Amino acid sequence: MLFTKIEELINLEGISAVISLLQLLSEIDRNQEIEIISKTPDKYSEVKIEMKISAAVDWIDSNYFRKISLDDVASKTNMNKHAFCRAFKHETGKTPMHYINEKRIEEAANLLLKTHKSITEIGFEVGFTNVSSFNRNFKTIRNTSPKAYREMTRVFSS
Repeated sequence: MLFTKIEELINLEGISAVISLLQLLSEIDRNQEIEIISKTPDKYSEVKIEMKISAAVDWIDSNYFRKISLDDVASKTNMNKHAFCRAFKHETGKTPMHYINEKRIEEAANLLLKTHKSITEIGFEVGFTNVSSFNRNFKTIRNTSPKAYREMTRVFSS
């Protein structure tokens, strides 16, 4: 019975189609014989978002040294920027930019420990566009400046 009405609805146009659609939806709502047989789509969409954020994290981890915009990363997940930021924060507990900066600082700390490159050179190499931004982010995340970090860790790198 419902199948027939759905087929008839396909051939209607204009206001007749709208009225017929509303009647069909009302009938579906009243029909006691219809039961939900799977809630999988909801679970599937959650898994899909987790997979998208995981893929975004992997992409960031491989491209942290590049100029990265939120639009770029969001487009890799086929999400708009705002939905991506909400989902990223929900999955990781961090904003995307905070995660990117943490990754950059983590890599900078490794370079400060393992190389003799200048602090400025390291800042640019890990993706910061200016030295003051690098220093500010390093101090915020590591609670010390890059110079002080290098001096503190010099004992371990010798």
